[in-house]
Amino acid sequence: WAFVEANATLPLKPSTYNLSEVNVLPGKNPALAIMEKVVANVPNNNPDLTGQYKCLIYHKMVFRYLVNDSTDKKTVVSPKIQAAINNHYLLLMESLSEKRHIAPNKNYEGILTSRVSGFKDPALAVLPVQIQPFVFYDDYLKLIDRQYLNPVSKAGLREYRYILEDTLTDVLGDTIFYISFSPKQKSNIMGVKGAVHIHAPTWAIKSVTASTLPDDDA
Repeated sequence: WAFVEANATLPLKPSTYNLSEVNVLPGKNPALAIMEKVVANVPNNNPDLTGQYKCLIYHKMVFRYLVNDSTDKKTVVSPKIQAAINNHYLLLMESLSEKRHIAPNKNYEGILTSRVSGFKDPALAVLPVQIQPFVFYDDYLKLIDRQYLNPVSKAGLREYRYILEDTLTDVLGDTIFYISFSPKQKSNIMGVKGAVHIHAPTWAIKSVTASTLPDDDA
């Protein structure tokens, strides 16, 4: 047997093909469609509008140190102090309260027990009750002396961006939509960012987490 190795040059001639234009357009945001159903069902799901209720509420509020960045050598914080600041609270307040409501606007909330750091009977324990909202269905969310546009509102549907992050099934077999929200880039509102779990088919809020924006000094 003999093997012969040969080198050959194969010329290639280019060809040009013109493809027709393809336009890919987005459909309706599925998260927005879900949030529209949530807003439409607010009168059915807002506990303050549906009669009377009584519940226990656990409040927790923490205060942290705030150290501004600085190039001044006199104000530079040592690594040990910075670690202590990052790992410890300045103040920790916890309370358990009982809330009673009779529609449309009769409310009572009393502190059952509370503690602030190591103090026995701190008056500061009532702060979490007074400065944050209980329900997440009002058009505006009041935090201390500021009003933030609620993403679960008709106006919020125009000013917020919603993303369907996941679709889950709970232990009862119901569908739970996990949707994140944040103000649109060019939106000029006092807004919040966070995420919400929506229960279907009631379109009620199952749980929600929200925080003010980084550039908000509240």
